[in-house]
Amino acid sequence: MLLITSGSYQGIKQAKKAHAPTASGGKVISKIGVMNSPGMNEKKIKKQSQKLQKEALKFAKKMNKPYIYNPSFGELIWFAAFKSLSKEETKDNIADHKYYSQKEYFVDLDLSFVQRSLIKMFKGLFGFLVRMGMV
Repeated sequence: MLLITSGSYQGIKQAKKAHAPTASGGKVISKIGVMNSPGMNEKKIKKQSQKLQKEALKFAKKMNKPYIYNPSFGELIWFAAFKSLSKEETKDNIADHKYYSQKEYFVDLDLSFVQRSLIKMFKGLFGFLVRMGMV
């Protein structure tokens, strides 16, 4: 859940948009902007609190709902690069290499043959680039 707090409504929409992209295969499933400024009267505070409670309930429902994640092509390439770098730079990324060496993706998924093949192909390419000093 992405929660943006602000002293005014200016910039909340832009902040939600800017903070929505996540690394490591994460996904924002709920976004909310809440105004919280000094001197707010009780009515406004109650309205913001209700807004937050309503969004938290929607978030909880989404989290409990079965979700089948299908990574995009770009996310598969990102994982391949990450896995390759953690393998090639083992001394600096011991924990990452140890954890991800047995993983097919950032999270446990049933990847298709094509997805596994793409990761393997790009992992090899990025490994080659690292060994050549190009990354």
